[in-house]
Amino acid sequence: MKNIYKVILNIIKFIISFTPSKFWRRLAFDLNLPNELLIAKTESALMVVNTSDLIIGRNSYITRETFDFEKFKLALKYLPKTHSNKTLIDIGSNVGPIAIASVNEGLFSNAIAIEPEPNNFSLLNTNVHLNKLEDKIKTYNLALGDKEDVFLDFELSKINHGDHRVRYTEPEDASKKFGDYGGYNREVIRVKSTTLDRIAPDLNKDDAFLWIDVQGYEGHLLKGAKNAINNKIPMCIELWPFGLKKLNGLNLILDALKNSNYTKLIDLNSENVIHDFDTNKISEIYYKLGENSFMLDGYIDANYTDLLIY
Repeated sequence: MKNIYKVILNIIKFIISFTPSKFWRRLAFDLNLPNELLIAKTESALMVVNTSDLIIGRNSYITRETFDFEKFKLALKYLPKTHSNKTLIDIGSNVGPIAIASVNEGLFSNAIAIEPEPNNFSLLNTNVHLNKLEDKIKTYNLALGDKEDVFLDFELSKINHGDHRVRYTEPEDASKKFGDYGGYNREVIRVKSTTLDRIAPDLNKDDAFLWIDVQGYEGHLLKGAKNAINNKIPMCIELWPFGLKKLNGLNLILDALKNSNYTKLIDLNSENVIHDFDTNKISEIYYKLGENSFMLDGYIDANYTDLLIY
């Protein structure tokens, strides 16, 4: 009897998932037990999401929108007109929303999607196949940092599967007040890591674009991306003081970029003014956001941004 009930419930939830009403889709998502899988029908793709992911997964399922896709398309508008948008390198790809939507909509011809967490990576591959993009999206189950072929401690968020992150030290006692967000009482696994230069050594600034969201590990990633920086590959990186502070990330970002040939910088979460590239401007934006910014109970505050650099 229980099995029949479960089958009926799953059929009802599947039907609800395609209704135009956000109310019913919200109800369908929240009816599920943790770690069940649902199909989100977004405007650009079909995506399998996990019901324990209360940020990207829940947002995609309820709103039918690709998470951060409007910001992604805004970034592309600022790229030089000579840029051909051939290859997207999506680092911290999660379950593939940006990589898949960008290829499905013809914004890029192909993509490299890199995701270190095994369950996210499994759904990433599922979603690539579901959207029939196996010949256009190459996936890697790796973290990217400053060293080749090493293993890193990697802490897992129970409620935000886009907030799994590299752990360098045990959480401070103060992190208890931030709960899961502060890294308190998280499961820790080991993930393999290499460098961007190892994965993609010959990128071209006229057709490649880096989309980087690695939860405070951006500085280490850029330290291992010397070829990409020397070749002036356009990039968008998240600037999140709370995560960067734990890993000395700001200083690593500044050091990696200080002698680069980049010429422009835009804070995509702010006034969208095009600034002449200057690492001092990155520091200014960082400290304006504040090192003690945080997210509580799965709700993100405004104290992070994304920087477009080209």
